[in-house]
Amino acid sequence: MVNAYRGLPSDWVPVAPEFWYYYPAKLLGVDMIQFEKEVPFHLALKTTFERFGCEGWGVAGVGIPNPSVEWKSQEKWLDAGTLEVRTTIKTPVGELAAARRLSRSEPSWNLESPVKDLARDLPAWELAALGGDPDRPDTRGLVNAWNEVGDAYLLEAWLCVPFFDFYGSGRNGGFNAAIYDFLDPDLRTHLEGLRERYTDHVVRKARAICTQTPVESLCIGCTWSNNSLLGPKLWRQWDKPLIKAIADEAHRHGRLVHLHFHGRCMETVADFAELGLDCVCPFERPPAATWRASPASARSPDSSKAAQP
Repeated sequence: MVNAYRGLPSDWVPVAPEFWYYYPAKLLGVDMIQFEKEVPFHLALKTTFERFGCEGWGVAGVGIPNPSVEWKSQEKWLDAGTLEVRTTIKTPVGELAAARRLSRSEPSWNLESPVKDLARDLPAWELAALGGDPDRPDTRGLVNAWNEVGDAYLLEAWLCVPFFDFYGSGRNGGFNAAIYDFLDPDLRTHLEGLRERYTDHVVRKARAICTQTPVESLCIGCTWSNNSLLGPKLWRQWDKPLIKAIADEAHRHGRLVHLHFHGRCMETVADFAELGLDCVCPFERPPAATWRASPASARSPDSSKAAQP
């Protein structure tokens, strides 16, 4: 995988199935609640990739201590197969509430996100999410996981999600509520300021990972930040500058950058090349019977036209 990121030949096919949740849980013989609460994710992936004898990738994160914020969770079984977790987040500027549901047969999902009333909740959410010192993360979990994985697969540092996804993940109503906020001219100045503070936080976190750990690659995640949902115009306006800042910082330290990009991507392939990203996945392709684009088409000046079947 590292050779593939760097454009180098390899004697092993660099294909990494995204087994993620269902396959490891099934292989280990646990339900999804046990998997989420009890099983170290990086070790579950190691078992799975070794079982199938293929290349692979996964992520592990770092913690950023934030002593000014207190998180408390309460669990309640709704039935034999469903667990609800309600979390209270206490900050010096307000209290937030969130909730999620866990199922024995499905990965967990959000019921309630912290930011409901913007004027009341957004300052507390920003303090909860960005209040720690990104120059001094707790890297022990990431380094231990990296050592435990060894050469079994490529374990990357989970860095962040793009700005829109960061905001939307805290906003009650998710994408639907966030997209209206981003189209509100009265919120533009505040959102721009929040993006700058988020960018500074994430770039400093990236620098700390590069200088304090041996991990080769940093991963930027994706929820809605893609051509299918956010669209290329808003992606370029709100998320591309952050991704560029991360890539520039990581490359200064000789590290690799992997952008997860769910959904359509051909309209922004030229942007990926401009940013110098080392990996983008998953990569858009139409049904196999209609696919006529070659890898060279993705490098063309007008890749959005060149890649059409």
